Amino acid sequence: MLKTNFMLAIAALIMMSCSAHKFEKTQNGVVIKLEESKSGGAAKLHLKVITDEIIQVLVYPTNETAEPVSLTTVEKEWPQVEFDVQESQNNVVISTKKLQVEVSKFDGRITYLDKSGNLLLKEDGRLIEPVTLPNDSGVKMKQYLDFQDDEAIYGLGQYRGGVMNWRGHVAELKQENTGTAVPVFVSTKGYGVLWDNSSFTRFVDKQQTFISSELGDALNYYFFYGPKMDDVIAGYREVTGAAPMFPKWAFGYVQSRENYFAEKDLMSAALEFRKREIPLDVIIKDWNYWEKGQWGQKTIRKDLFPDPKAMVDKLHDEMNIHTLISIWPNLEKGSADYEDFVSKGEDFYFPMESWDLDINGYAIYNVWNKEARDLYWEQVQKGILVHGFNGLWCDVH
Repeated sequence: MLKTNFMLAIAALIMMSCSAHKFEKTQNGVVIKLEESKSGGAAKLHLKVITDEIIQVLVYPTNETAEPVSLTTVEKEWPQVEFDVQESQNNVVISTKKLQVEVSKFDGRITYLDKSGNLLLKEDGRLIEPVTLPNDSGVKMKQYLDFQDDEAIYGLGQYRGGVMNWRGHVAELKQENTGTAVPVFVSTKGYGVLWDNSSFTRFVDKQQTFISSELGDALNYYFFYGPKMDDVIAGYREVTGAAPMFPKWAFGYVQSRENYFAEKDLMSAALEFRKREIPLDVIIKDWNYWEKGQWGQKTIRKDLFPDPKAMVDKLHDEMNIHTLISIWPNLEKGSADYEDFVSKGEDFYFPMESWDLDINGYAIYNVWNKEARDLYWEQVQKGILVHGFNGLWCDVH
């Protein structure tokens, strides 16, 4: 009887071990089933081998594994990559020609190493929790990281705080008037990470180090290996698409102020630059070219700029100066552009209350609606670009 009970206990332990640590090799990586209680609320981890240097990590709160919609990456058919998968007592190990990736079978923590076994980045756990918002639901997520002591972290966007190395700092990734969020960072250890989530995101490197987002369907990020920084950026471009090169004039000196209210002000500044022989490639017309009470209206006032096209032609053809003009996503109530959007239906805009009592209230056009985007750019073409401006400054977009 004792022998029988002992054998049954051994069999039960083996079965429990197998069920808790199941993994499957797929055509492009591995899928590992996790115990939610041990893995911070994660039920399944899908690690995709995109190239020898690029790994995508998807962590799901349930066994449903539909890949979340990305507003960041390009749809692309990746060629098949040769990789090896081995299982040890504690880990599933994925090896490519450039990387070795170790995934804990117990909690799904990932460690990235180069082919010589040198540590690149180590995860330090994660947390995935259900969340319900007024208009949406999903999960909020937090990915803990363990940087090395001598490691510097750069990137995350463009801000005014004067921070270059984000070690020991906090970055709030949200688009603002004076801040541009780009959820990617690079490391002096020769790798980079793209955090693919479009909700409000925070990077924190204080007592704990983590990246968190308020809403999503799954945790989703990409790991890029160099080891050269140019190689890391090349991997980022592969995933997000290659940005077109700016024209040469855009790399020169750009003059802007708040504000050249009328044509005479702008032309006077341009002429003074040329008179003093100060190099100038671009001059910007900022806001308030619309009628009072029509903030965001894409029509230029004739009393301030009698002939915008003639002004732009003179600057470009006679003075070799290019021109930009600011455009805005908001449409003040009562303006022609506002009425145009309202007439199309509620799916074309978001009504907003104004923070300024002198403003009537306004709408923000719905950038997620293709027809709304088309209408917005039709207004830009008819009211702005028809005058020959060389580019647009998309203010507060």
